[in-house]
Amino acid sequence: MALHDLKKKPRASKPKQFCDVDSFIAQAELYARGCENVVHLPIQARRNASKQPAKNATFSLNQAVIAELDQIKQKTGLSKSYLVRALTHHLAGLEEPKQQAILKPK
Repeated sequence: MALHDLKKKPRASKPKQFCDVDSFIAQAELYARGCENVVHLPIQARRNASKQPAKNATFSLNQAVIAELDQIKQKTGLSKSYLVRALTHHLAGLEEPKQQAILKPK
């Protein structure tokens, strides 16, 4: 066994989606007729049309908040940084009295 056998092989990011025979034949007939776009691929909507590069920020959280954030991360499968951005955006969209009720020190 050589060392080049130990290299990781790149994997496809998404598994290929296979179609049934009938849809394949229908797509082949459209192709034979000269249709330009035979396959309709889903277009992913961008979250932010003006996507700006993220800027690193450093801040401190206590262990209780980190644990709560980790629980939400496990339930949703979203990254912690995305959760912080989403929660900040949600808080900014609330009316002033609701913001004050949430942000009132305990």
